Amino acid sequence: MNTFLSTIIYTLARIGLLALFLGIGYFAGLRGYILLIVAFLVSAVASLFLLDSLRDRVSAGVFKTKEKIDKRIEDAAAKEDAWLDEQLRKHETNRENQSEQDK
Repeated sequence: MNTFLSTIIYTLARIGLLALFLGIGYFAGLRGYILLIVAFLVSAVASLFLLDSLRDRVSAGVFKTKEKIDKRIEDAAAKEDAWLDEQLRKHETNRENQSEQDK
């Protein structure tokens, strides 16, 4: 499963848990800010246990994406370094040729 889809599923599951605990809290008689605070806290704790495998998939996908980006950055930096080295060699050669012509 790709990272984007895993992230969407995890987010929807978190929202679903929050909605579930909002409903439970409402029917238990909680209202206002107390209902929101309790629902957020309880759904956060529940998600630690219930959504563990989904969270692992999302984090693995994010890590793989980060590794791909890092690899692309390293490749681009290596190409830039090679280009700079080539330019420096050309400049050195031109300077040597210029100094030989001045003699």
